[in-house]
Amino acid sequence: MIEAVWDLAGAHAALEASKSPEERVALRNRLAVLTKINRPDVLSQTSSQYRTRTTGTPARTVSYCVLWQGDDLGLKRTLSSLPAGARVLILGRSTAVDPSVTARSDLQVAPIPFAWTDDFAAARNAAIRRAEPGWVVFIDADEAFLPGSCELLELALGQFALHPLHERIGVSLRVWDGQRGSSARIGRALRSDGVITYRGAVHEEMHARDGSVIEVDLDCDVLHDGYDGPGGSDRARRNLRILDRLVKSGEAGAKEYFYRGRDGESLRTSEDTKTDLFTAAGLPSDSIPFQGSPSKAAAMRLIQRTIEAGELDSARDLLRQLSADLPASDLNALRLALEHEDLTRVALRLRSRAAAALADEPRDEGALLDDVGVLSLLIGDYDTARAVLFGVLGNAEPARMRLIASTLSESAIGNPPEQEIGFERPSRQRAAPLHEQIADSLRRELTSGRLSAPDSRVPSERQLASELGVSRPTVRQALKQLAADKVIRAVPGTGYFNAKGS
Repeated sequence: MIEAVWDLAGAHAALEASKSPEERVALRNRLAVLTKINRPDVLSQTSSQYRTRTTGTPARTVSYCVLWQGDDLGLKRTLSSLPAGARVLILGRSTAVDPSVTARSDLQVAPIPFAWTDDFAAARNAAIRRAEPGWVVFIDADEAFLPGSCELLELALGQFALHPLHERIGVSLRVWDGQRGSSARIGRALRSDGVITYRGAVHEEMHARDGSVIEVDLDCDVLHDGYDGPGGSDRARRNLRILDRLVKSGEAGAKEYFYRGRDGESLRTSEDTKTDLFTAAGLPSDSIPFQGSPSKAAAMRLIQRTIEAGELDSARDLLRQLSADLPASDLNALRLALEHEDLTRVALRLRSRAAAALADEPRDEGALLDDVGVLSLLIGDYDTARAVLFGVLGNAEPARMRLIASTLSESAIGNPPEQEIGFERPSRQRAAPLHEQIADSLRRELTSGRLSAPDSRVPSERQLASELGVSRPTVRQALKQLAADKVIRAVPGTGYFNAKGS
């Protein structure tokens, strides 16, 4: 039975063995959905515990619920992203929605009046109570589904409805910040006839009345206007106002202190942010569906901010105080960040000394150039490292930099600054093939011309092709011929060099 197959290998094996056209279509859909879930094993593990349970045929109705304050002009864009014929609940202050705002005559729109009380969970729960039995998908009036997302979502929800524990499945969507280009996973789909509701006045989370939420991370995309664009700062202040009220009333826990510290970074003092994060890190908290542990997130953010501020001693103290509750992977990442900051400071001091010595007409210019180049690589100053490697700085040969460059990818080091080649262009009117003409021209430069110094770098394929008016394969053929003759040597990921220095 397809209802019992929730792992990729099992679904694929069942597809290979099935002779029924209808079942094969269903199994292909199951595979298409499982490959769009971050942790498909969650469904197989929970399903295997209840294989003998009978669930009947769950309703597959999908209702889209939009939270709307009545003055958000983004509602038209939100509704335009929904599938044709969708059932839409618009939760707002009004009992009617202006048809000109929806601009969609095909949608089944039902307004739900709701008196806003600075409580997002209360608003979402009001919509759940009014929705038909089946799935409820929440999207805000400053958001829109990206193309193709609704089709994937409805296909996935149809599959999830066949799961023996569908009533406690919560689905996260990938919500993109329109300004920053970053994404977060937010729980947005659940069963109206299930056991999950929302709790929390702001940054609300899914909560099962008995037991736990089955968390399914679906790769389905929603675009959010973000907090950096028009109206974003107003939303951030609204969230901060709600969190301030919860803190003053004594109702705040680790989650509220963490989000007040995070959301208020640009609106409050650095010391206030630090205090909130430290408070959250010290409070007990359970893992919240799709959000994780607020206290652990607060500890991570607090230590990261301290490292970024250059307060390394304070960061070490915080790491000692808060390390007990952090996973080993997070601890290692923080320790590496501390070590990197320490190394960067040392490298900057050493590079300054090497650069000062280099300016004083030193005897060992090559060694100092190597110091400057290697230390620049260490601190991430790739422009200076490239300048040393390609001879823009100084006149000596940076031997260690050459060795290091041979182990790095071209994306890390890049190509040398391109200058006019000045080689004679090959001509199709001559008897010799083009690649032989290019090879002869390069050979002259490598033996007695401008590239005759040991280990001189040969211009890149792209530059040669562009300036000589030939294709890159033609240039490549010429270079291979020179390499076979041991006139040049190839350094993987870097380019070709005069073989005299080998």
